[in-house]
Amino acid sequence: MKTQRAFSYEEWPMKRKLFAYMLILGAILIISFFIGLLIFGNVSTPERTMSEALGLQMSVYEKDVLTHFEYIAAAGINLSEDMSFLMNRFLSARNISFDDLADNEELIRQLQNEMISPMRQSLLQEDCSGIFVVWDTTVNSHISYSNESRTGMYLQINGYETANPSVLLYRGLSDVGKNNNIMPHRKWNLEINTDMFDEYFSLKDSSTPYDEAYVFSSIDRLPGTSESAMHLIVPVRGSDDVFYGICGFEISESYFMTYHAQPSSMAHLSCLLSEFTESGAIEARRSFSCGVLNGYYRAPGGVLTYSKAGKDLYSYKGDSPEYIGITKKISLSPNNKDHLLSVMVLKSDYDSIRTTSLLKNSLLVLLLLFFTVTCSMFFSKRFISPILKAIDEIKTDSALLSESTVPEINDLFEFLSKKDTLHEKDLNALTQKTEDYLNEINRLESEYEKAKAEIARLAYSRKQEVDPENYKLFLEGINTLTPTERKIFGYYLSGLSVKEILETAKIKESTLRFHNQNIYSKLGVNSLKQLLRYAALMENEE
Repeated sequence: MKTQRAFSYEEWPMKRKLFAYMLILGAILIISFFIGLLIFGNVSTPERTMSEALGLQMSVYEKDVLTHFEYIAAAGINLSEDMSFLMNRFLSARNISFDDLADNEELIRQLQNEMISPMRQSLLQEDCSGIFVVWDTTVNSHISYSNESRTGMYLQINGYETANPSVLLYRGLSDVGKNNNIMPHRKWNLEINTDMFDEYFSLKDSSTPYDEAYVFSSIDRLPGTSESAMHLIVPVRGSDDVFYGICGFEISESYFMTYHAQPSSMAHLSCLLSEFTESGAIEARRSFSCGVLNGYYRAPGGVLTYSKAGKDLYSYKGDSPEYIGITKKISLSPNNKDHLLSVMVLKSDYDSIRTTSLLKNSLLVLLLLFFTVTCSMFFSKRFISPILKAIDEIKTDSALLSESTVPEINDLFEFLSKKDTLHEKDLNALTQKTEDYLNEINRLESEYEKAKAEIARLAYSRKQEVDPENYKLFLEGINTLTPTERKIFGYYLSGLSVKEILETAKIKESTLRFHNQNIYSKLGVNSLKQLLRYAALMENEE
């Protein structure tokens, strides 16, 4: 039994050799192209793309925060000077000393009547959620905790998201507030406890100028409320450098979230402001957060520990889902510890981008290989076909040989033309088959282009669908609604307007806004339009 002998490279037909040469040439060109991209830095990895996007977002966020806090600090210094002037004028007009205010409710009432109007005006014109003035005296010196209780006035904006917000009296004489159309806060109290301001007694003993003495407090819960806030605190001193008290502005968690919402197209972007710690941890409860302007974001919770996750990116892990982002240290004032700015996205989003990038790169490589092989086959066939055709004519002993594009073959044709005539019919048949084969290839290529266009159309349509993760968070959030919030949610689903809901539920507009804020937060939406869109999708699925 004879074994089939393997062909060596020298015995390969010309068509196969030319195909191999062109395939190698195509591979060399592709590799050279990618090496050139790497050398000139035009190849973008998912990590580099995410790092650049977050870096740009960080620069915008950092500028917003520093500019805001610088303006608030300047406003606080002006407020301190105004309150010092007001107190000096008040004492001079009555020919009394600052110590005479102690336990004198009538003088305190007169003082607050003079304070409330300029405080309200300053509150409404500054970018803040509250304003306060604490005088170093009390009308309750007989109580056991009188050393921590101080008279003063604390005003807060109610509904700062509206064009004409109202003002509430958080601390101070309620009758003074009512006489000026300012209603008491639901957690109102007469005097201010210095426990709200850890820096109170250190500022009392300091003689540093206002522009160097101001400080931003830690982020903490406001007494009696569920809202966290940071305070700008500036000392107030008299003309003889006597310590009158402190004043400043409040920046609440909700105000920060609204004021610093970022103009970005990044999905689920979260931006944090927190105190810097050497432990490499961020306590979300004592941090401010914000997200995308007119978009959804998931505020991190618990304690986040951050560590390097690449050259420029950090990984944030804790009680909430894992995040990927960048962190930068900043200083808010000369007297504060450093703070951290963090810009991050959900790691699941980052992993999705990496997966998509891998698929795209793989598809690109496959397409390049496909076109390389196809082009090699096409050009090798196109170059060799005239030679093969002439050889076939010679083999068939054609009597009439056609003109060739290869001069060497034409020389042979002159010698063998008589023999070509005998085999002309067979040659025409072979030519027809070749044309049919090319037509079939063209038809298959046409079908391939149509299929590719359909795939592109379906991919585009898919992008328009609702984000499944947002929708999943929406469905999960429904179970967390209280009975009252579920009732309000049902009113919106039934198509009632705000006015109709107020009449049906017999509640005030401020109460409805409070429920709205809770519903939006739990369902992970930021507008009624988004809520109704997800609700409609939920009903269609049911």
